[in-house]
Amino acid sequence: VFLRVPKEWSPAVRDFNRRLGARGWIGLHWPRECGGGGRSFREQLIVVEELAARHARIINSQALHVVQTLLVHGTEAQKRAVIPRVAAGEIEVALGYTEPEAGSDLANVQMRAVPDGDVYVITGQKIFNTMAHWGSYHWLLTRTDPAAQPGHRGLTMFLVDLGTPGITVEPLYTMDDSRTNIVYYDQVRVPKSSVVGKPGQGFYVAMEALDKERLFVFNPHFYRSLLDELVEYTKATVRDGRLLSKDPLVRWGLARLDVELAVAEVLYQRTIWLVEQGREATAPSAMLKIFITELGQRLGSVAQEVVGQVGLLRPGSKRAALSGRMEIGQRATIFHTFGAGGN
Repeated sequence: VFLRVPKEWSPAVRDFNRRLGARGWIGLHWPRECGGGGRSFREQLIVVEELAARHARIINSQALHVVQTLLVHGTEAQKRAVIPRVAAGEIEVALGYTEPEAGSDLANVQMRAVPDGDVYVITGQKIFNTMAHWGSYHWLLTRTDPAAQPGHRGLTMFLVDLGTPGITVEPLYTMDDSRTNIVYYDQVRVPKSSVVGKPGQGFYVAMEALDKERLFVFNPHFYRSLLDELVEYTKATVRDGRLLSKDPLVRWGLARLDVELAVAEVLYQRTIWLVEQGREATAPSAMLKIFITELGQRLGSVAQEVVGQVGLLRPGSKRAALSGRMEIGQRATIFHTFGAGGN
């Protein structure tokens, strides 16, 4: 399901990714010489939009924006190691931003990376690291200069092989039945060639990656498809002798959501345009993310009010309304407000 993380890297998920890769739909916008399709950024987003509209799992969601950032800041060795395998649908990249004491304040990251000859020794803990249980690489933000002022200038980004000795991944489940993870680093020795960009510039690399993540993940087409299904439900469901679609309170609630989704689409298209023009998109992408995820919670709330008690039944129940999508949607949209930067 779109915007939910499978609990395991199952054969079905792996096969789905590889089929998309075989069609050239992953990395459609990357240069051909890097294993991409040589098409436009917008064309890649169209693929994501079509999948979102059908509730399909988002393709290599994290790898898409990580690779987009690697194309700018990564070394040739990093690009060769990662991009062709991502484009083929073979691997995923996990994000290592949040820490127990840092929350969504990336400037307060404390995981230490200490230089030692030709390696960095990394020690610390990350939390809510989505897909780390079956990712191949860790997009890891660390502190290399504890004395830097302001603090965000002492951060460095790494691309770490998750198979490196000293890394432990433990499950952490969210309220929408998705799996995320706690990741521990215990004196992990990482070659200096794993640094992405320049030491001390990791905060800016992370901000650039987050711009793209918000576009790939928080897609208006997913929320629009949920609203469309709810509208069709009201047209076919009778309560107290009349169609739900004829109830003025129901009509008002659905109309308001329709208008707000139109606003979300404008914010989305404006952010795409800024990225295409090579202009600053950090604030607009954050505006989009906050608006659309809070809209998602309102959609879940209105849906439960319209559908009634059967809307509380989970997917799999034979009496669940709309195959349980409104129930899981209401739980999932709460988690959405924390992804890609807490609202």
